[in-house]
Amino acid sequence: MHYGRRAPVDLAEDADGLNNVCHPGRPMWLNQYYARFQEIVFRKLLAVAPAPAPGAGLRSALDVGCGAGRWCRLLASKGYDVTGVDLQEDLLARNRERMPMLRFVTGSMQDFSSESPFDLVTTVTVLQHNPPADQDGMIANMRRLLRPGGHALVLENVSDQDVHVFANSIEGWTQRFARAGFRRLELRRYDFSPLLRVDRFVALGARSLARGAGLLRGERGAAPIDPGAPVRSAPGALRRVFGAAHDSVLRVCVAADTLVENVLVEANAPLPTVHCGFLFTAV
Repeated sequence: MHYGRRAPVDLAEDADGLNNVCHPGRPMWLNQYYARFQEIVFRKLLAVAPAPAPGAGLRSALDVGCGAGRWCRLLASKGYDVTGVDLQEDLLARNRERMPMLRFVTGSMQDFSSESPFDLVTTVTVLQHNPPADQDGMIANMRRLLRPGGHALVLENVSDQDVHVFANSIEGWTQRFARAGFRRLELRRYDFSPLLRVDRFVALGARSLARGAGLLRGERGAAPIDPGAPVRSAPGALRRVFGAAHDSVLRVCVAADTLVENVLVEANAPLPTVHCGFLFTAV
C-alpha cells in the first residue's frame, strides 16, 4: 500500500529521498525535521550494538526498505559491509551509480534471502506500512537472516492507524519481535512533537468540515490521513490564502518543537509519542 503512495524523488535537491519516505508532498524543511530526529535515535541505538572491531573484518548489515540509501551510507561510514533491499528499482539503480561500493537488491523483505547471515538488520518506518500478518512474516525473515546474537535496529510508528499505517504499541512491537525469536535490548522514544500533533488534529478537523461543506470531493468513508488535503482541495484563491497561513503555522510549530524534541529525545522521556526506536538481539 505505502509503495503505491510514495512520491517521486529528485536526488539533486533531496539526496536522502525524504519526500519518498517521510511525508510525501510536504515541504522539505518539515521532512528534514522528522529525518533529523530519526537519525539521532538511529545513531543512539547503533551505538549500543557492538561496533565493527578493527582488524576483525567488516560486520555485515542489511537495510530493509533502503530507499535512496541514507541509512546504508551511515552504516558504511561506521564500518559495515552494507546491503540495501527495496522494491523501487529506479531508486536502487541511482543508488548503484552514487554508491558503487554498496550492494542494492530489488525485492521485498518477505522474499529476500542471503547465503550468509548478517550481523545487523535495520529498518526505518517500513514494517508499519504492512498489515499485521505481513509484519510477522517480515520479522520472521529478519530473524532467519541474522546470525544468533545479531541485532535488529527498528524505528516504527507506535500510535497511528490508517489505511496505510498499521502501528503497534511499544509493547505490541516488542511482542511481535519476541514471537520471532528476538529480545529487546533498548528503546528510544521520539516524535513527541506536541505542537505538530495539535496542528495535525486541527487540520484533520478542517478536513472534516471541508468535506461536509463540499470543498473536498469523493466518498465520506475512510481516507488516508492527509492534513494538507483541505488546503490543496479548496478553490484556488482560498487555497493560496490557507496554504500561506498554514505554512507559517507549521514553521512556528517546527521551530518550537525542535527545542522541545531535543530535550525529550535526549531524556528518552516516558511520554506519549508517535514513533519509537528499538534495538533487538536475535536469541
